[in-house]
Amino acid sequence: MLNEILFCSTTDTTKARSFVKGLEKQEISYLQRWEEISVFKRKKYGNAKEICNIYVNPGQIEMVEAYYAGLTDEEKEGFIRKEK
Repeated sequence: MLNEILFCSTTDTTKARSFVKGLEKQEISYLQRWEEISVFKRKKYGNAKEICNIYVNPGQIEMVEAYYAGLTDEEKEGFIRKEK
């Protein structure tokens, strides 16, 4: 993880898997990293124990934004977008 920027996060494994498959289809490089959520922050994340952070290359951010914009509201549900 050199220059990658955090694009979004989710606690839903199915959503994470689907999102990265879409990135792969678009030939967008990414880094998927699962991290443990501390006991004190779990309530904020629906009592989930882990969160998936998806990082992307800043040079491909426009492609990622376009891919994300093309998702349905249902597909976007459960993702936490990081502020620009």
